[in-house]
Amino acid sequence: MTIDQTDSLATAREFRELQQEMADSTAAMLGIHTLGEAVFCQRAAVLTLEKQEEDVGLEESALPVLGGLPTHDIDRIQAKLESLWRELRFWPLIVASCILPALIGLALMGNYYIAVLVSVSLVVFSRWPYELWCEIKYLQERLMIAQVAIKSEPDWTQVRTQAVDWWSLIRAGFNSVEKTRVLIDAELKIQGKPWRVLQRGQYQYPVILVKCDSEERLNQLRDGKLHPQQVARLVAYSCLLTLQERTKSEWAIVLFAGTDTGIAVPIVEKYFDYFKSGLATGRRLISNKDHGHRDIAEKPTKFNPCAGCRFGAPEVYRLQQGLAQTTPYLTRGTDGKLYHSQCGDRFGDVPLHRASEELGLHG
Repeated sequence: MTIDQTDSLATAREFRELQQEMADSTAAMLGIHTLGEAVFCQRAAVLTLEKQEEDVGLEESALPVLGGLPTHDIDRIQAKLESLWRELRFWPLIVASCILPALIGLALMGNYYIAVLVSVSLVVFSRWPYELWCEIKYLQERLMIAQVAIKSEPDWTQVRTQAVDWWSLIRAGFNSVEKTRVLIDAELKIQGKPWRVLQRGQYQYPVILVKCDSEERLNQLRDGKLHPQQVARLVAYSCLLTLQERTKSEWAIVLFAGTDTGIAVPIVEKYFDYFKSGLATGRRLISNKDHGHRDIAEKPTKFNPCAGCRFGAPEVYRLQQGLAQTTPYLTRGTDGKLYHSQCGDRFGDVPLHRASEELGLHG
């Protein structure tokens, strides 16, 4: 679904009309992450629902593995730098506390074993200050990038997807806000929070972080080719911010994981259909689950969402101690090993994941 010249930005009135149309006082509360998965694949939605995964506005494996270091918040970067410098100052004290006893022992007793033991200890413990120094250098680089960024922002009057740079938006006067509480709409019965919110005056734009597992996918995102489930989530976050925060939220930001770049996405009324579809499907799945129906999700038929799905990725089966919650659905690959997947275990078949095809898994 593409944006054309006749589209206009969604207004607060249109969000209220959406709320009135889809309100259901009898429905169970639905997380936005599950709502998005319901657009993508009903089975993925069920697994997300049963795992009770928290919605924090990012896709799985979207954040770089950097030991939890802050990457896009200046205040947090500065605070973490101060903390790391304080830790690093302890290193000379540790060295002194090791060397002095060694020198005393060597001088008084001529015990070379103490000197050797201390030397080995210093070599082992030297890894700690090295890791601290690497983290400090990384955060200093992040801070430098933020400080030299050029003030820039999209033309908000143009209703089309536009490229953005995170630090340029910050320089343009937006504040990066992490919501401390989950946003809830009691009428729509949805809840969740975006990864961040870019706030300036009366405007609040939700930000989600998405993974780019290939250069091809990154180029597609740059061209504004979002998956339907991502669009549904953007609409949901904008709806929550508009109705619950009483703010203007007719744009959303999609940030590419591991980069400072992304796209600004206009929220237009035609995108509401994705949200409605995910909400209706999610409610039905919850209702079926509450009534004890285990096989509550249909297998995808029109297209293959399984190809890159984390739930369908095959794993080598390893016998685990204790009582398993689900009986594993095992199939043998061409390499002779037994494989299973989260989705396969839950629904009793082999998802059409690309890795399963490479391993010759069928069933």
